[in-house]
Amino acid sequence: MAIEFLIQEFEKTLKRSIIIEKIEDLNNLDNLIYIDVKTPIRLSKLFNLANRYKIVAFLIKCDENFFGHVICYYNSLDKIMFFEYFSIYGQIPGLIQPLIDNLIKYAKRSNCRIILGPYNLLGDSQTYGFDSIYDNLYIKMFKNSGFKVFRKKDNKILLSKYL
Repeated sequence: MAIEFLIQEFEKTLKRSIIIEKIEDLNNLDNLIYIDVKTPIRLSKLFNLANRYKIVAFLIKCDENFFGHVICYYNSLDKIMFFEYFSIYGQIPGLIQPLIDNLIKYAKRSNCRIILGPYNLLGDSQTYGFDSIYDNLYIKMFKNSGFKVFRKKDNKILLSKYL
């Protein structure tokens, strides 16, 4: 209960400055999101994926403080965009929604026909999905933004949105 109160109080202060920064320089991805990623990003994999996908990261900041990120992979031939490493510290709804909205807007601008994720392309094993226990708020907010369950296996839920 005390944590919910703190989150609500924090959200009231979010009317200040929320900035979403687009990062296209692959050399910066490792330095920008290493804090939250539990498995190290393998830059060799990143550069191999760059041969097939346009890779972009979005970082969300509130009053110049870094709060979260997502990495997007888009292939213009198949018009599918994958996303991974979607994370907001504290799972604060006032910061989750702008990042989801930005993800959708970027996919539409790229003429994408489907968004699929989270799909871990950079880790040691290609896993997918939000954890249905720990990431329930993410799942709910993605569903409210038009995403549907694409695949469910054990606790993992892979989401998709057709544009």
